[in-house]
Amino acid sequence: MCSLLLMLACEKSVVEVSINDVVKQNQYYGNEIFAPQNLKVYGKWQLLYTSGVIGGSIIRPASDVHLQFIPFGIYGKINDNKVTEIGKIIISKQDNSATVIDFFPDDKYKTDYFLIQKSIYFMGNDTLILSDYRMGDGYENYYKRIK
Repeated sequence: MCSLLLMLACEKSVVEVSINDVVKQNQYYGNEIFAPQNLKVYGKWQLLYTSGVIGGSIIRPASDVHLQFIPFGIYGKINDNKVTEIGKIIISKQDNSATVIDFFPDDKYKTDYFLIQKSIYFMGNDTLILSDYRMGDGYENYYKRIK
């Protein structure tokens, strides 16, 4: 019994990383940029899979990948509990028919690739789809809300 208590006491707790730790809310914009119907984008989303291109293949992530959105128009990519990219969202189109955003990474937290222009779609309250905009045979990234 004592050895079990000792093992439990020695275990390290994993602190979940958030982009809130590295950015200020008004870092890019002074006010909210999303229309009320798109405010549910804010939160933390886990990448489930990517589909698309010819044949509609499904690609599952090889690691634990998250996308986090926080007010006012800030996004961040978290890979295996490490912040790998942060930046601002630029809204190219926002009306009742579609919402199109661009990811503009901060130079300090920039990955070696870029996210092209994406359309945002919601399936219920817990699924976010980012679809390549104006590409007939592009990719769709499916995310599940975790926060």
